[in-house]
Amino acid sequence: MITFRDFLQEDKSGKLMHLTHLEDLMLDEGLAGMRRAIEVLREFRNMLIGGGVSKAMHVTTKWDGAPSVVFGPDPADGKFFVATKSAFSKAPKLMKSHADITDTYGSEGVAQVLHDCLSELALLHPTRVLQGDLLFSGGRGVKSQSIDGTNYLTFRPNTILYAVGATSALGQHISRAALGIVIHTMYAGAGTLEHLHATPITPAVFSALKKTNRVVALDAAYDDVSGNATFTTDEDAEFSLLLSRIGTLAQRIPALIYTTLMTEPLHAIVNMFLNQQVRGGHAHASKQTLDALSLFLSARQDKEMSSRSSAEGKEKVRQTFTVMLDAVRTNQQAFAEWFELHTAITDAKLLVIRKLAQASRVQTFIPTADGFRVTGPEGFVAVSHAGKMVKLVDRLEFSRANFLAPKEWQ
Repeated sequence: MITFRDFLQEDKSGKLMHLTHLEDLMLDEGLAGMRRAIEVLREFRNMLIGGGVSKAMHVTTKWDGAPSVVFGPDPADGKFFVATKSAFSKAPKLMKSHADITDTYGSEGVAQVLHDCLSELALLHPTRVLQGDLLFSGGRGVKSQSIDGTNYLTFRPNTILYAVGATSALGQHISRAALGIVIHTMYAGAGTLEHLHATPITPAVFSALKKTNRVVALDAAYDDVSGNATFTTDEDAEFSLLLSRIGTLAQRIPALIYTTLMTEPLHAIVNMFLNQQVRGGHAHASKQTLDALSLFLSARQDKEMSSRSSAEGKEKVRQTFTVMLDAVRTNQQAFAEWFELHTAITDAKLLVIRKLAQASRVQTFIPTADGFRVTGPEGFVAVSHAGKMVKLVDRLEFSRANFLAPKEWQ
C-alpha cells in the first residue's frame, strides 16, 4: 500500500529545484503517481473536515516571489553567501562579496537584487543554508496604494500584487524594512553544498533567525488563523463525488497507458502539450482534446524534421512520431479517459486551493487594465513528514500568467 508519506517528489540531487503539479504525478510516475495523487487528495479531505489540521502532512503557502534565493554559510568554508538556484548547478555561483556579484552578473538585473540580499540577509545570522522567494528589495520595493478605499503597502515580485494593511503590525514592519523574503526550505547534511538535502524549514530554525527591522522574513507555513479552512457539508459532498469519479476513471484506464505516457519521448511531448493547453486557457478535457494532441504531435514532427539536415535524420524523426501517433490513435478511449482523470484531479485540487485560500493573511490581487482583480495565493505546497513536496496551483490563474511573463531570474 502506498502511503501519503511515500508519495512526493524532490529533485534527485536532494535540492529544491522544481515541484511537480499534483495532477502531473500520473504523467511523471505513471500508475504509482496516479495512486499517490489520490492519496494526497484523500489526506486533504481529512484535513479539511478535521478543522484545517493534518497529522500526516505539513502545508505551506506558495508565495509568488522572485527570484528564488539561496543563502547561508557555505559548508566548505563557513563564509556567508547568496545565490539564485545556480547554487546547485554543476558550476555553482556563490556570491560572498559585492565584488563577486559585479564580476559575475555586471551591474543590472539580478545583480542589484543579489547586492541587496548579500547586505541584508546576512543580518539574519542563519546557521545553515536556507532558501526562500524574494518579495521586495531596493528598486523592487514597497508602494503605498489605496485599493477599494483601503490603504495598503503593496509589493509585486512577479505576477501577484501583495497588499498589507498600512497600519497593521506587519505593515509597520514592512514600512521600515529594506528587504522582504518568505523562507520555505532549509538544507541539512554534512560536507559541501552538493551533499545537502532539502527539507521544509522547521519552526525552531525559523525562530532562531535574528530579528532585524531591515528584513521582513516570513515563514511559508500555512496557518489557518481565521478558522475558515474547513469543508462545509455541501463542499465535502462535492469533493467526495469528485473523489468517487477519480476512482472510477482510474480503475478503467489500463496500466499500459500509464506506462506508455511515462516513456520518452511521448512523456515530454504530452508535458509540452499540457502546458500549451494551460497557455491557451483550456482547463478541461473534451472530445477535442485528442484531436488537439494529434495536431500538436504532427506540428512537432514537422518542426523536428525541418531541423534535421540529413535524410536519415528526417526518417528517424518520422518513425518516432509515427509510433507516438499510432499509440494515441489505437488507444483513443483509454487516452481520452486519462485526460478526463487529469481534469478530475485538477478539479478536486481547485476545491482544496479555494478552501485553503480563505485563511490568507495577506490580500492578493492581479493588476488588470481596469484596475485590480481579487485573487487567491499562488497556491500551496504539501509536504510529507519525510520532507517531500508537491504543489497545488491554479494553473489557469497563475501558471498561464507566468508562462507569458518575462523571466529575469536565471
